[in-house]
Amino acid sequence: MRKYAFILSSTLFRHIAACVLLLSLVCPTQAIAETENELTIGAGGRVIVLPYKRYDTIWTPIPILNYEGKYAYVREYAVGAKLVNLKFLEISAFVEYDYTGFRSKKSSDRQLRELSNRHYSANAGIGARLITPYGMFHASGAQNILGHSKGLTGLVGYMTSLEYKALEFIPSIGMQWSSNRYNDYYYGISDNESLKSGLDSYRAGGGASPYAGGVICYSLTDSWEIYSSGELVFLSSAIKNSPMVSRTNTYNLMLGLAYSF
Repeated sequence: MRKYAFILSSTLFRHIAACVLLLSLVCPTQAIAETENELTIGAGGRVIVLPYKRYDTIWTPIPILNYEGKYAYVREYAVGAKLVNLKFLEISAFVEYDYTGFRSKKSSDRQLRELSNRHYSANAGIGARLITPYGMFHASGAQNILGHSKGLTGLVGYMTSLEYKALEFIPSIGMQWSSNRYNDYYYGISDNESLKSGLDSYRAGGGASPYAGGVICYSLTDSWEIYSSGELVFLSSAIKNSPMVSRTNTYNLMLGLAYSF
């Protein structure tokens, strides 16, 4: 079984973010037992569409660094320590990069350009992965640690692996949750911002956002692999009701090439 803990994050985490996001998310059945002491490096690119009004699509290159050890791992945007590492169960403590953010200059909406920036951040938390003959169940919870949102995020999900010769398809579904502090930081509008921009003030509550995604991987050789991935998130009402937001969903697409030692 091939090793793809580095492919989704979370996007990805993020939403956990990230959340063993998109980050410790992609792992076929029994992969925990088979990926120890493996190092994967590579490069890829990601397209991210955020829900803000008239906001630029984000195109970003992604260096890939993935390591699976007996006691620790690096999975794209996350670094973790394995507290429990069994063939069927992994429990870990992790720190991950959260690429949720808002830059006013990236919006062509006149009112949104008057708002303050919302910064990228980092989260720390606990994650668990349960490996079964039917696929992998995973859950995580994290706290913002850089003092930006001071919010909490969580994720529960399921994925499985379908293989045909050199081709593998990994579908996934789940639910991302974010607290009122997290949502209010990224999607809320303060009274001062309301006066400056003309937008209604808004206090965002917590909410859960379902998602669906998938990864397609093709083995070029025993060591080289090319893959593409995508994730669609259906936003909670707490997010999509914000005056900053014009979409009911977000999505990201990724293409990468990796080499495993």
